Amino acid sequence: MTRVLLINQNKIPHYRGPVYNYIAAKLDKYGYELLIAAEGLQSNETNSQKYRFIQMHLSSLNIARLIIKENIDVVIFWVNLKHMYLLPSYLIAKFILRKKKLFIGVTVEIYYRQRQNSKIWHMQYSII
Repeated sequence: MTRVLLINQNKIPHYRGPVYNYIAAKLDKYGYELLIAAEGLQSNETNSQKYRFIQMHLSSLNIARLIIKENIDVVIFWVNLKHMYLLPSYLIAKFILRKKKLFIGVTVEIYYRQRQNSKIWHMQYSII
């Protein structure tokens, strides 16, 4: 079974639980197992989860350890690059661990407009 890790920055909002359950059920039909790593849950509704939730302090080192320990095949970054640990985590997964990656950043255009003059920000998104 192919293992997919979705990294959700901060806590998982209550409204994403049903979405993650739907994604987990669909992926399961095709032979994928969904694991979601986050700082925690906003609500205490853990009994209705169809995915495996891993609560942890998100850092580059912890994410790399999790990828190795759980033998993850695909990493989905459901984030934007406002946290300092995300770019190193992405680079570790891409170049060192050689994992398949998917980067989903819904606010990329908003951040781009706000930070057009930021060379560091522009460099981070050009790497991805």
